[in-house]
Amino acid sequence: MLVFGALGYLMKKLDYSPAAMTLALVIGPLAERALRQSLIISNAGAGIFFTRPISAALTSLALAAVAVPVARAIWRATHRGHAGPAPA
Repeated sequence: MLVFGALGYLMKKLDYSPAAMTLALVIGPLAERALRQSLIISNAGAGIFFTRPISAALTSLALAAVAVPVARAIWRATHRGHAGPAPA
């Protein structure tokens, strides 16, 4: 109980969403089982996630959901303070 209290405090302090953590704890094992089944069916080939249009779209959206915030943070970090030339 103390560990979860400390985790909740840290999440609140670092501005993390508790809903995302709850969702991950609930859906994580189900997603892991489905991933394992898919890889067994395809003989460990990751191409199964891109061969069908629906699975390709969902996989692409999931990758974009991870990549876009990371790319945006990198872009902001590299362009911080580079507002351009001052007007004359």
